[in-house]
Amino acid sequence: MFRTWENNFLNYIIDHPPYLREKIIPLENIEKYDQVQKEIALKNKEIALKNKEIGLKNDEIALKNKEIEKKNKVMKRKDRAIKKKNKEIKSLLNSNSWKITKPLRKLKSVFKK
Repeated sequence: MFRTWENNFLNYIIDHPPYLREKIIPLENIEKYDQVQKEIALKNKEIALKNKEIGLKNDEIALKNKEIEKKNKVMKRKDRAIKKKNKEIKSLLNSNSWKITKPLRKLKSVFKK
């Protein structure tokens, strides 16, 4: 039985040889296909390089964002300090001692001239 199956299989193979690419697709189309495949591979390499560049730029952006955050924190601290100093100046200018010494300051400015 195995011999019969083997003979049938061999006869089928002989009668139906495997298809070659050239028989299914004309040679000129195969060359175009191969060229397109090469172009696709080249474009994929270019895309990979661009993706690496994008990754590096994203890393740079992340570093710059961290720097900006640090500088914003410093600015907020300085703004708070300025507000505190302005409040102190305002309270000094509104103090009784400042109001009482106003005539003396005016006299001083007259004598300086």
